[in-house]
Amino acid sequence: MKLIRLELQDYQGLRTYTLDAEGQNVSIHGTNGTGKTTIANSLTWLLFDKSYTGEKNYTPKTIGEDGQELHHLDHRAEATFQRDDGSQLTIAKVFREVWKKKRGSSTEEFSGHVTDAYIDGVPVSTSEYKRSMEAICPPDRAKILTDPRYFAKTLHWEERRAILLELCGDVTDAEVIGAAPDLADLWDYLRKPGTADQYYTVGEFGRIAASRKAELNRDLTILPARIDEVFKSIPDTADLPPEDTIEDTLRSLEQEKATLQAQTTAMTEDDHAQALHRQVAEIDLQITRGRVAYLQAIDLRHRTENEAIRELGKTLAGAEAAMIAAENRVRLLTDQIEDMRREREGLLRRHAEVKARVWTGSTICAACGQPLPEDRLQEARETFNQQRSRELGEINQAGQLCSKAAIEAKQQDLDAARADLEAAQAQRDQLTAELAEIRGAVTADPTFEETPEYAALNAQRAAVAAQLAQRGTAADELKAAQNARVGELAAKIREVQTAQLTYATARKRRERLAELAEQEKELAREYERFDRGVFLCEAFTREKVAMLDERINSRFTAVRFRLFRQQINGGLADCCDVLCPTTRGLTPYDSANNAAQIQAGAEIASALSRHWGITMPLIVDNAESIVGCIPTQAQVIRLVVDEQDERLRTVYEGTACGAASVSPWTGRSPWAQARQRSPSRR
Repeated sequence: MKLIRLELQDYQGLRTYTLDAEGQNVSIHGTNGTGKTTIANSLTWLLFDKSYTGEKNYTPKTIGEDGQELHHLDHRAEATFQRDDGSQLTIAKVFREVWKKKRGSSTEEFSGHVTDAYIDGVPVSTSEYKRSMEAICPPDRAKILTDPRYFAKTLHWEERRAILLELCGDVTDAEVIGAAPDLADLWDYLRKPGTADQYYTVGEFGRIAASRKAELNRDLTILPARIDEVFKSIPDTADLPPEDTIEDTLRSLEQEKATLQAQTTAMTEDDHAQALHRQVAEIDLQITRGRVAYLQAIDLRHRTENEAIRELGKTLAGAEAAMIAAENRVRLLTDQIEDMRREREGLLRRHAEVKARVWTGSTICAACGQPLPEDRLQEARETFNQQRSRELGEINQAGQLCSKAAIEAKQQDLDAARADLEAAQAQRDQLTAELAEIRGAVTADPTFEETPEYAALNAQRAAVAAQLAQRGTAADELKAAQNARVGELAAKIREVQTAQLTYATARKRRERLAELAEQEKELAREYERFDRGVFLCEAFTREKVAMLDERINSRFTAVRFRLFRQQINGGLADCCDVLCPTTRGLTPYDSANNAAQIQAGAEIASALSRHWGITMPLIVDNAESIVGCIPTQAQVIRLVVDEQDERLRTVYEGTACGAASVSPWTGRSPWAQARQRSPSRR
């Protein structure tokens, strides 16, 4: 599709502009700011509703010298194209403001924007217009075919790679493995575990192998320390008795211990000793009963005093409560009197201040500067006197609450409260003294342990206990000897059991040591296997790189692509870098000069145009940096900065550079040299 005619009206600073391209290559010359980029923006806005510059929220509105948008203008762009089948297509869009009157208002207010669209003069909705443009060329393809920088600079490398593989066809894993005999073993690695005919892709297995290698390497790094830890934890058994004699020794010691414990338990006291124990228990019971009877007798004897103590305690509690209430009232009345006195003093001062206040108003009018009339002055004085009288009345009314009479009445209440407090304190002191006197009389009785009855019973108990102790000495000595022997046997049994446990622990640790050593060998074997798998994947990738490079680069004359980047560790990382030719070889797109970037983009757009079967006008900004033709068969619209042209000037340059009728490139340009070495393929 080629541009025949472009018309702009009030479009982003261009009042009117017409470009009669007639399907030819044209160069639009002009100094900076004359509207060259605006022409490019208008074409892409018509074709896929985006600006050529990639500006977000793009609008074709014109901005005035004051920096504000100009209103009430219709911003129109219309273009006529010749399709590849020879038919013509005219498309137009008008971007305008919407002004509405609100109810009850005579003025219009701005309410937004609207875009009117036309196809061959027929008004259509914006959605229908968009579908029609997408049917001609999808926006993602149109951006590539109209802007030589879009593919290499704007597209993400993964999108570039996908488009190139679509252009040249990807290479299957089977094709790569079949082309390299050294990769035949790779199928064994790709086969999914537990299946006979299901396989991972090389990329999937490469990620699995890399992840598993990292895990195995981490485990192999940790294992030596764990083995050393287990080895150091094996207990030393050199000083222990032989393991085969431990069971017999333990059985003999436990049997001797059980026999001694049975003999000690079987030892019983004779009947006389049991009778002495019963006598001691009987005397203890008599002491307990005597103590209870003695306490009951004392309680009965002091019943009157105890009752008096309880009554006095109740009365004393009431007196203390009355005293606390009196104290609180005295404190409250004292605070109230102090507050009333302070309030009275403040009101007296305020009364004196208000009463002494005199009128000091101005006699001159603030507006005109003339003396005020007498009636106005009299009115001001009366207002002042009324305000002063009102304030004095408020002060006198507030003073009633803190007058001398009110303070004297409150003082009388305070004197009465103090008298009540003194009476309550006197009553409390009297009751406290009476209670102390009665309690002293009650606590003067001796304890039961100080009575002759207790002394007699305790002497009897001591005599019987002495007889019992004398008879039990011989039996106790025998039991003590047997218990000591049982303790020795228990200690020996614990020593033998500890030795037995030490042998068991050492045996388990050695078994664990053997397991870890075998695990280390197995991990090493597995690591070697996955390391071999990673090596085969990298070899596969290199083989695939060579095959893809040949396929992709065969479609281009000068530009080249790098689909994989060599890493420091020797591996390959996916990428899709555009390489531009120079006199010294190839250079990355971002490092190339402006002319090389444009020529690379043009060649890429030309190849993709042939692949998709779509041609679009190629818009080349900053085209003044390019010497010679641009390598494309599409219609080229060159935007050339020329400081001598203060207004836009159009130069017609004929047919596309890529046609067979164009003479070969000359000079030492790397693009010309590349075209001479490898003619353009269709």
